[in-house]
Amino acid sequence: MNVLINSDEWLAPWSRESATNKVKQQVCISWNNARQYVRECRREFKKTGLITIDFKHVNYLLEKDLREFRDVTNQAYKIAFKDCKLSVLETLQQSNITDKQIVERYLSDTSQAFAKSIAPQLTNELNWILDVSQADWQQSFFIRNVVNNESLLNRCLTKKLDFWFVDTGYTNFLYEKQKVWHRLIKNHIHHGEITHEFPTDRLHHLSDFPRKWRKKGSKILVIESSPGHYKMHGTTLEQWRQNIIDTISQNTDREIEFRPKHANRKTRQSVYNLLKESKDYYCVISDSSAAAVEAIWTGIPAITLDRHITNSVSRNSLTQINDLYRGDLEQWFAMLSYSQYTFEELCNGTAVSIIKEHFDV
Repeated sequence: MNVLINSDEWLAPWSRESATNKVKQQVCISWNNARQYVRECRREFKKTGLITIDFKHVNYLLEKDLREFRDVTNQAYKIAFKDCKLSVLETLQQSNITDKQIVERYLSDTSQAFAKSIAPQLTNELNWILDVSQADWQQSFFIRNVVNNESLLNRCLTKKLDFWFVDTGYTNFLYEKQKVWHRLIKNHIHHGEITHEFPTDRLHHLSDFPRKWRKKGSKILVIESSPGHYKMHGTTLEQWRQNIIDTISQNTDREIEFRPKHANRKTRQSVYNLLKESKDYYCVISDSSAAAVEAIWTGIPAITLDRHITNSVSRNSLTQINDLYRGDLEQWFAMLSYSQYTFEELCNGTAVSIIKEHFDV
């Protein structure tokens, strides 16, 4: 198996220590909430001469301070790691270090990572590579993420080459600023329609459940993908967009609203919150965006034009805009819960065991 190591992964051992030291200098815990409560207690003591402390509330405030510290630290680390990664990459490019040495450094690092934790569970024959040019095309592939791998994925799909693919899961929108879930799939980038019943013993992993189906709305929200996505499918964003306009306009006079892929994620509202807070939207259209799951969670029907985990609970043609799916979701919940895994489950073998038992692998 050709294990294509994501640059974020092989740069991590070189960048982690520098990023950690940088964050230690920038961030310290403030205990603002707990300190404010202490000040209030002191003021009350000066007035009454009595000390009254609600220790349950103190624990709550301490936990709140720790959560805030964690979020600030995580954000600072992401920024620092990105800066350090670019610096390390530039340094390595100017040095005489070989790809073999980079791979050896990556594999010898004791921290867990997607490629080196998952690939050995799939086969004992591993060809660790940093670039597709180093691949043995007689072997299968392990690929992480669509971004920067569009051409390779297109070749694997069109030539029907064996590959394993890992990327972001489907319900991370329910967890603010956290990427809890990941997907691992063989020979595609998404699961498709439900082909058999799934157990319900993982439903407790879904932290929330969708609202009732919405039947009204004046707008159709169209989710655009990255340019690489359309390149992978032999078209362009402009052609795809025009086809949406032409076909939808023949079937409804509802307003069409396009949402670009690369708008600023840090400042813009998430699709989930946008749909949850607005009563204007009738339907969400995408090729294979996680936004289809977000739409279903807010009770808004979806049209998914490419293979996607929502295929069984959405329509798959633009001509069905007036006949949207608003049916049962129970078995889809079960499939969804079996189609995404925590990082720990990916590393400890749980995910691979589930896939081999419940998907035709």
